[in-house]
Amino acid sequence: MTIKNDLKLVVFDLDGTLTKEHNSWGLIHSKLGVEKEAKKNSDLFFSNKIDYFKWAELDINLWKNKGLTSNKLKEIIYNNIKPFKGAKKTIQILKNRNIETLVISSGISMVCEYFKKILDFDNYISNELYFDENNRLKGIKVKVGFNKDVVLQQYIIKKNIPIDKVASIGDNINDIRLFQITPLSIAINPKDISLKKYATYTLYTNNLKKILSLLL
Repeated sequence: MTIKNDLKLVVFDLDGTLTKEHNSWGLIHSKLGVEKEAKKNSDLFFSNKIDYFKWAELDINLWKNKGLTSNKLKEIIYNNIKPFKGAKKTIQILKNRNIETLVISSGISMVCEYFKKILDFDNYISNELYFDENNRLKGIKVKVGFNKDVVLQQYIIKKNIPIDKVASIGDNINDIRLFQITPLSIAINPKDISLKKYATYTLYTNNLKKILSLLL
């Protein structure tokens, strides 16, 4: 299905789509030395014993127990997460065509904020961390988990963008529901084979600019 010449909005996942790091949560777990505990939390979620809100809370508690500060988190992000090749040029070309660019990420907003400055996409929606007066991590406001379809629908209603003029780009299973509601979807270097059956196109590439021929 094509919506070429009619495209108004492209929705991107962040981790593994616009960045080389496919799991920013996992990266932070690794840098703080809490991978084993985090794996237990992940297993609880994927065995349907806890919901996404509880999973996020448990993971954040691991970071809090390590005394994570906003400065330390920025250091981890800035030193370890790099943009995917061609990401900035791709965003620029889309914007030059008056196509809006939106990131919906189940990662954390600090990563999105950093890459908004680098890649210059228009907007992002993600999970917001908050810190105390000493800049120590205090908690999280969960906005995005496996509900990217709902998040997108709320966004396009506010922006008055028809869903049939929206394309989505992602790489993992939490993008499935996003792919299900957008008429054009691209699985880029999918991390889970099940994503492919929901995508209009599947693309294996080391340069994000390759998606442009499928969009424009």
